[in-house]
Amino acid sequence: MRCLDTGDWIKLLQCAACGQLWRTDEWDKYQPLYALKLASSEGWKSIDMAPLIKERLLENHGGVDTSICLKQGCTQHALKGRAFCVDHFYEGLQS
Repeated sequence: MRCLDTGDWIKLLQCAACGQLWRTDEWDKYQPLYALKLASSEGWKSIDMAPLIKERLLENHGGVDTSICLKQGCTQHALKGRAFCVDHFYEGLQS
């Protein structure tokens, strides 16, 4: 992979063999890393990765539980093995 550009803890990479573009997280041994296949480099720094990360959180936890999220006023089901729904769990990861 060839690095074409960098941003705030992110990189724009291109496969040397096929030319495919990827938006990847900068390596951090304490955080999960995510990569997204891109059709073009336009606006790559501003792509919202939240939907991809939330999808992976749901997969990694095996879906949702029957219990309701503990965040006041929330009616969504909590992630399996967690107290909060995927939205509020993700919110906690960002702080």
